[in-house]
Amino acid sequence: MFKLRRLVPLVIVFLIAYAGWKVGTKYLNYFEFKNAVEEIARFAAGRQGSTVLQQVMQAAQKNDIPLEAQQVHIQQDGSRTKIDLSYTEQLEVLPRYFYPWDVTISIDSVEARAVR
Repeated sequence: MFKLRRLVPLVIVFLIAYAGWKVGTKYLNYFEFKNAVEEIARFAAGRQGSTVLQQVMQAAQKNDIPLEAQQVHIQQDGSRTKIDLSYTEQLEVLPRYFYPWDVTISIDSVEARAVR
């Protein structure tokens, strides 16, 4: 009985650390991906939509984001670029227990140009 009392807090600490590591890694990937999409949108003026889509998909692959091309919507109007996307990430909060995290990113960017 004495050993069981000492084991329970260790198991709880392990589960919290496990969830923190697994979920924290996914959040870090999300923030890096979102920053990459913001940068892509910022410099997308004058580029074709297919080129912008390819850059978004490369950023998703680099950050292990489960994104399909049909989940990305790109609108361009002159110097304005809007990128909307959504995907579902499976967060492993406990060993073999996943929680679906629905992610939506909407970036609206206008390229700033110097006035001469």
